[in-house]
Amino acid sequence: MKPYAAPSDTSDPLGASSLTARSVAALDRLEAHGDAEELVSLYRPEAEVGSVAAVEVLRGPDGARRFWSQYRARFGEMRTEYRSVVADSLTAALEWTTVAVVNDVTVRYDGVTVLGSDSDLVARSFAYFDTRPLAQSISGHPSSTTEDRT
Repeated sequence: MKPYAAPSDTSDPLGASSLTARSVAALDRLEAHGDAEELVSLYRPEAEVGSVAAVEVLRGPDGARRFWSQYRARFGEMRTEYRSVVADSLTAALEWTTVAVVNDVTVRYDGVTVLGSDSDLVARSFAYFDTRPLAQSISGHPSSTTEDRT
């Protein structure tokens, strides 16, 4: 299966919504350039954003800005590839793998993000993933999912 890549024209060959494709493209830009504003612009004023690693669910564009800025600040280089996307007009589930540098160690972790919308903006975004590879790289105890950076 080829990794999912959001096309530049936001059409989506895997059947995801335009919002899903725009979200993937904005996350790609966040990872590459550290700028969360395009991603933040996709959130409704009352949206919720969080993950299994977050201590609280954040709300609205300001919450999305805080969530995504803090997320990006944890890593050096990083890249997410999408294996599959299941979507209809209101909900999308994106299966992904992120490879990132944390404390000079390359870490790979897999997860699923569920996006909910009620129109052309994100109403809820939540990521589910195994936090152990990240926790182990931060603590300095490598696991089988980490590798030394050369």
